[in-house]
Amino acid sequence: MRSLIAIAAVGVALAGCKTTEDKAVDAGGNDVRYTCDATRVQGLIGQVASQALGTEAVRGSNSRTMRWISPGMAVTMDYRTDRLNIHLDGQNRVTRIDCG
Repeated sequence: MRSLIAIAAVGVALAGCKTTEDKAVDAGGNDVRYTCDATRVQGLIGQVASQALGTEAVRGSNSRTMRWISPGMAVTMDYRTDRLNIHLDGQNRVTRIDCG
């Protein structure tokens, strides 16, 4: 019985361990492999929002995440270097693209 408890304790302890990747992290803890550059996707302004457009925007801007922002929508004000913001109008067209 003690050996089962010991094995379970080791398993729980190891579950908290993870391997580390070689990644560069800035002072804010952001993975610098994904630093948003919205200037690279400004050509998408005026297009209708779609999953394909979102995918193209994330890849083209070197972002890790993206959020659609509709008129009047509440959004957090935290700044994330890896996030792309795509602002939409009432007709679901892209009006602005920025990072944060």
